[in-house]
This record gives sequence, C-alpha cells and structure tokens, in this order.
Amino acid sequence: MFLELRAKKCFVFNNQIVFSLDPTNKTTAIYGPNNAGKTCLIKYIQAMKGILLNQRIELKSNLFSNDSVCELGITFEYEKKEYSYDVKYDTKTNQFVYECLTSKGDVLYKKDLLNRIFDCKDEQTKKFMSYIASDNVLFHFMDTKYMRDIKEIFVSFAKMIDIINTNQWNVSSGAEKLIKLLKHLDPQRILIVDNLDDGLDSEVVNKILEMSTSSQMIFVAYNTSILNCDDFWFVHRENENVYVYSFDNVDNVMELYKRE
Repeated sequence: MFLELRAKKCFVFNNQIVFSLDPTNKTTAIYGPNNAGKTCLIKYIQAMKGILLNQRIELKSNLFSNDSVCELGITFEYEKKEYSYDVKYDTKTNQFVYECLTSKGDVLYKKDLLNRIFDCKDEQTKKFMSYIASDNVLFHFMDTKYMRDIKEIFVSFAKMIDIINTNQWNVSSGAEKLIKLLKHLDPQRILIVDNLDDGLDSEVVNKILEMSTSSQMIFVAYNTSILNCDDFWFVHRENENVYVYSFDNVDNVMELYKRE
C-alpha cells in the first residue's frame, strides 16, 4: 500500500510536494484545473514504479529550476512492514546520485555520491557500494543476499501496481469503458487511474468506487460530483509553483499562498 509520495524539482513540481495517504482509506480522488499537474503526479508514480522494477524511466527536471537533479521518494507498506525509499536522479548525466532506504527511521542502506557517503547495515554490502556504477540503483546490481532480499521487497511491491490512462483505450462507448475498468478491480492490486470519469456519468463512477475491491485505488477525475470516495486531494498551480494538498489541509495551503 502507498503511504506517501514525495517529489521536488521534478516535472511541474519545483517546491517539494508531499502526497500522504491514510492507510485506512481505500479510494483517493485527485482533482484540479486543466494543466495544473494532475497527470504529472501519475507520471511520477509511474517513474517510481519503473525505478523499483529497473525499467527505463522518463524524468524531467522542473522548468523553473536551475538544478538538473530530480528528487523522488516513496513510503509504502509491504507484508505489514513500512519502508521509505528516496532517490536523487541527475537528468543531465542520467545518474542516481543519491539513494536511501529506511524502515521506521532505521537506515538500511544509503548511497550519497555528492558527499561520498556509503552506509549499510550489512558490512559485506557496504564494502562494495562505492564501486557500483551510479547510473544504476544499488539493489538491482549488487548481488549480495542483503540486496537480493531488498530487491525482492521492491519488485514484489511494484508488481502490485497497475497504472492506466482511460484516454488511451480504444473504446467506442462508456459501457465498453466500464467493462474494462471493472476488469482491473482486484483485491490484491493497487490501481492508479488517470481520467477515471472521462465519458462516464458521475453516478456510474460512484458505483464503480462503491464496488471497488482493489486494496487501494488512486484516481484523477474532473467531475466534482464524484463523492463516493474516502479521501480527496487537489492539485493547484500558482505561477511557477504547483501545490498538492488534501481537503483536510486547505487552510494551511491558503496560508502558504499568502506568504508567497
């Protein structure tokens, strides 16, 4: 289960954004105006999944930042244990210049090329960390038992995630789209959906959410009458800054706007 997503200087997110999810909530809606950055949030999740699976990723540093290094982070729960993984990726050199994996505050391993810091709970792994190519994440290329165990956690979690954009489906009717959506509902899966309500009546979408058996469902929608949801988040663009905030945190975000 996703617990938190973090991003800075990546895609449209210049300042750090934190997308924190309540583990008791099964469905989370993301709203916001057109071109505010909702789809970029989905792209960010796709990039993190790609990193965990050692797939080709497409990351872009923020247009308004002079720094080519993107910062990404994820906190998730897998088999009743919580993990936080943060990376820094240089889009010019295509290098992972920083990695840090923690579990409840305990550092499992850390690679910081900028400050030449290499730390790991496993001494055998620690000896060889500085020799691994920086264009790779360590857990995919270090063949110690310690790193193989970490890789198993990351890969198993990432394979639970399904990311779909309904606008890319070649369907001729809302009914056909509904059938395809229902096929993705699975109690063992995490479902991320962009444009959930495109071409569907709000009552139908509310019914889908009511029927959802996915362990967790995060979706982008445009129709604010979709209310059958556990949590609501908003993406808002203010000049070159993009904010991501929950409905419960609106007052704090408004204060942030005033200060700027």
